[in-house]
Amino acid sequence: MTIIIAVLLSVLIVAADQVIKYFIEANMTVGQRITVIDGMFYLDYTQNRGAAFGMFQDATLIFAAITVVLIAVFFYLLVTKKFTGKLFTASVILVSGGGIGNLIDRLAVLFIISVFIVSDNRKKLESKKPAVEAATAEEEKDRPEQISGDSENE
Repeated sequence: MTIIIAVLLSVLIVAADQVIKYFIEANMTVGQRITVIDGMFYLDYTQNRGAAFGMFQDATLIFAAITVVLIAVFFYLLVTKKFTGKLFTASVILVSGGGIGNLIDRLAVLFIISVFIVSDNRKKLESKKPAVEAATAEEEKDRPEQISGDSENE
């Protein structure tokens, strides 16, 4: 029963992955970023032709083969109950779903469409905000007054 649920959830993850990537490709340009939660979560459209951080560019068939082997190993471990923990099962489901989604990308368009950026910069941004506001206020104080006759005042 666990394997059936794992396969179904992996299929749902693959479907969601492909729908999101289709939306991104249809509505964004490469390099465009959309802020979902400021300082924390972004949609960022990049095309990765390699592995993590763009290493090993254009090795599509090698990465496709590695993906197939790893997914087969994960499901073998799941079916043979070598590992039975809920964390392992959830990890297999998530990694397999993402891996299959990336495999589809590699074979269909020869690159992975990367879209999510999660950042924990909110605290850093909030701690810098007062300093930025103070610097802006200081600049305003030091700025010379506008001279009448400027095009802005006419």
